[in-house]
Amino acid sequence: MAAVGMPKASVLPIAASGLQADMFLLGRPWSRWPGSVTWYTGEMIERFPDFDEFFLAMLDYNRLDIDYLEEAARA
Repeated sequence: MAAVGMPKASVLPIAASGLQADMFLLGRPWSRWPGSVTWYTGEMIERFPDFDEFFLAMLDYNRLDIDYLEEAARA
């Protein structure tokens, strides 16, 4: 986390993958990015301004995965 400017004490892990290195970190109120959610997997992938934006983005990513799988099943 220090590599992207986020000391461990300033974030709260809210989700992680058991299959990949993905972690999602919520900025604590006193941190540099309070309330933001950072997607981290060895490096910062994306930072969402708040939990709502993070949640909506994850729904969109899941919809894309479903579309891909449905199309692959039809092929």
